[in-house]
Amino acid sequence: MTTEVSGHPPTNLDLFREKVAAARRQTGQLQRDLAGALGIDAHVLSRKLHGMKQAFPTHTEVKQIIKTLATWDAITTRAEAIELLWLMGLRAESFSDEEWNTAPLNRLESALRTSTSSAASPPS
Repeated sequence: MTTEVSGHPPTNLDLFREKVAAARRQTGQLQRDLAGALGIDAHVLSRKLHGMKQAFPTHTEVKQIIKTLATWDAITTRAEAIELLWLMGLRAESFSDEEWNTAPLNRLESALRTSTSSAASPPS
């Protein structure tokens, strides 16, 4: 089975793909680098990120994408990780407490710190 979403595309697959690509590009990583980190062919990853041939990233692959982006410092906050999970129909609880408290996810800024820093500065 190539997906855990029963052949139905995740509602926000396009936005997930765009956010992953933007984060990846900020660190100079290529899609083939991400595919390599996932242990899959770059063409397979591309098909899954575009929902071609009813192929979509599995829940495990989504989590691994997030962990890889965190390793690359392409995402730096827990909120970014949770947003990527949400876009693919997953919840923060998709990562266990142990996973959140283990590298690379434990390096992500918590919501408390980001909300405090954003509250200190007026919205732009």
